[in-house]
Amino acid sequence: MAKASLKSEILCKGFQVFLEKGYTGASVRDISVAAGVSLGTFTGHFASKEAFAIEALNLYYSALQPRIAATLGDESVTPIKRIKAFLDNKCDETSQCSSSDLGCHISGFGVEASKHSEAIRLRVSEIFSEIEEALTVCLKAAVKSGDLAKNTDCKALSGFIYGSLQGAYLQSQIEKNEVPVKRFRKLLFSNILQT
Repeated sequence: MAKASLKSEILCKGFQVFLEKGYTGASVRDISVAAGVSLGTFTGHFASKEAFAIEALNLYYSALQPRIAATLGDESVTPIKRIKAFLDNKCDETSQCSSSDLGCHISGFGVEASKHSEAIRLRVSEIFSEIEEALTVCLKAAVKSGDLAKNTDCKALSGFIYGSLQGAYLQSQIEKNEVPVKRFRKLLFSNILQT
């Protein structure tokens, strides 16, 4: 296995270990065993568990970026439809998961790991900001097209939408069903982003 693909394999398997055991519950040994590599191989690729976690987050987020671009960046449909497509994609993702997997892996991991690592907290915050910025662009386009009022604070609204989605994910994890996410989506489009 080439060095780059071995590193990717360690990142993928290791992020799964974090999702199963949590950041503090997962050891470098656990990650190495899951990836089928020695501890020396792990430390040859990553300076620390924290450095590994940030690279794993980046890999996971890079896999999400094409889906974000395909929905929020699709200028062939109206801005509100782009937001609906993004949330439909996120809701479909939630409904295909087992009850223990409901929610956003980035936020779930970030909540726990950020208590122990400022660098991880900052990276998760950057990822959220990037997603919120993509939502802000759609909302500004909706204002420009007349679908939203001219006085709409698009940045605040995008923060509200994404924060509410994360809260719905958390509630879905606690309740072990997707009802909170579906309720959020329904209320968002019937009460806030009416077209």
